[in-house]
Order: sequence, then structure tokens, then C-alpha cells
Amino acid sequence: MLVARAGRSPDVASIDPGLQAPRTTELTLGIERRLSRTSVLRATATVRDEDGVLRSVNVGAPASSYVALALPDQGEDYLSTGDDRLLTVYDRLPASFGQDRSC
Repeated sequence: MLVARAGRSPDVASIDPGLQAPRTTELTLGIERRLSRTSVLRATATVRDEDGVLRSVNVGAPASSYVALALPDQGEDYLSTGDDRLLTVYDRLPASFGQDRSC
């Protein structure tokens, strides 16, 4: 049974002609304070902004190729219902198998 295609041929994957180079801006700040002869307090913070990060997008299997199912999720507290919720899971329809195409 065919589930998905993989490879480098044009019918499986292509490159978007409008592709631009990814950009990442990162700022890191650190401070250090000596508290005593044997103790030092250090703190750092990093802020990162990314734009145009490369990723594969499956354009051959649209959203209509999936069925959304709501499954109960007990959360971390199994004894209480306070954090219980429905978790949406997407089930792919077998009719869409083999239609994968990435760009």
C-alpha cells in the first residue's frame, strides 16, 4: 500500500521561484556578579527573530485530505477533570495517499 512519495524528482518536490534567503537576528545579553570569594551569580538572556526559515510544504495533499477527530486528553492531572480537554488529531484519508508533492 502506497502511503507517501519521497525523492527529488519534479513530480515529488520543487523549489518555489520566489524563495528568499532566510534571516535570523539574535541578541544575547549576559551579566555576572561575584557574591563572595566562592559564589558567583550569572544570568543570560537570548532573543531570536527568524524570518523566511526553509521548510517543506506538502501541496499535493490539501486540508480536505484529512478528517479532524477530537479525542479526550486527560492532561497531566489524571485524578481531576480540571485540566481535561479535547485534543484535535488529523487522520489522513487513504484516497489521498501518493498525492504528496512538496515545494
